[in-house]
Amino acid sequence: MTANGLSLAPEKSEGVVLTNKKAYRTPVLHVQGCQIPIQRAIRYLGVRLDTRLSFVDHVTSVAAGARKAAAALGRLIPNVGGPSQSKRQLIMSVVHSRLLYGAEVWSECVLETQKTKNVLLQAQRCAALRVARCYHTVSGLASLVLARMPPVVLQAIGRKRRAEVRKSGAMTYVEIYN
Repeated sequence: MTANGLSLAPEKSEGVVLTNKKAYRTPVLHVQGCQIPIQRAIRYLGVRLDTRLSFVDHVTSVAAGARKAAAALGRLIPNVGGPSQSKRQLIMSVVHSRLLYGAEVWSECVLETQKTKNVLLQAQRCAALRVARCYHTVSGLASLVLARMPPVVLQAIGRKRRAEVRKSGAMTYVEIYN
């Protein structure tokens, strides 16, 4: 780094060990005489990376943020009357952009467990209830049908597949019209 004119701030640095081992010894890292703390998960480019790359920590933090955003925007729009359906879909677009950030990276790992799928769907349900003007007793999937939104799980898979198609360079019907 010094040969390229770059400097490192070791007091601001942190590390994470990426491993599949259940038990490992945490290494001790020193950079410029300063010890680098090893964390269980760190945030890199907006995605939380944990030691096993399971992305469970990422999903829980993103879902909590999406629920907060949906609740805050929902308080601005009354549930009875109020703005048109297209303006209400703004809530859903905010929630989807928060939930699906980096889906190309984490979707495969996250969608293997039912717990993470449920966390994503619960966050999406908060916005779907507002968009469809439903009562809180309506189920999650029913609110998504009424809001005319596919489940976020399917959207994540779609983003992953589109990224793979773009990477391979093959043009498909889906890529032309999206």
